[in-house]
Amino acid sequence: MLDAYFYIRKEKTMYSTMTNWEFTSMTDEMIHTIKTVYFPRMKSQGALDVYNIKTSETTGTVVTIWPDKDTADKAMEEAQSVRSEAATKFDSKVVSMASGPVVAKG
Repeated sequence: MLDAYFYIRKEKTMYSTMTNWEFTSMTDEMIHTIKTVYFPRMKSQGALDVYNIKTSETTGTVVTIWPDKDTADKAMEEAQSVRSEAATKFDSKVVSMASGPVVAKG
């Protein structure tokens, strides 16, 4: 694992943001809007990848991978706008957030 960490450190270190959500249910409309509206907005801000992970019937996590922390920091205003719109549109709420450098990739 240290080899992977040092390999990534020689280049720009990718950065990840994670947002944990609660909602009544994950509907087809929600998934469609996430894929066609919200994820493209994040990618337009520089995100490399965005994943929506269903962690239970009423919870999920969005993981966004950025090329580096600077790109992630610059995108936070748009990310907050996306979170706010999604919370209102789907009667959901953010329960926690975390972020940090990607130290290994497989």
